[in-house]
Amino acid sequence: MDADPNVNVMECWKSFNIADCITYIKQAMDAIKPETVNACWRNLWKDCVNYFKGFPFIDKEVECIVQVARQVGGDGLVDILKEEIEELIEGH
Repeated sequence: MDADPNVNVMECWKSFNIADCITYIKQAMDAIKPETVNACWRNLWKDCVNYFKGFPFIDKEVECIVQVARQVGGDGLVDILKEEIEELIEGH
């Protein structure tokens, strides 16, 4: 309806399909923060709650990794950035 203001509610419902539904469900699930899921499960099933908050105080270690990589040299290591290392850590 937002894309075509001339469409009425009945036409919109008739054109709504499972793929649209799945798309909206995915958008809604992507909007839920992990903290919200944890808060919901905390009283029901404590074993499934994830208390991991990230890696605190890793700046020194990341800087050490950057220095070693630059000493080793080669493509991708000579010009490696701290942000690249942090991105790799966050991805795992």
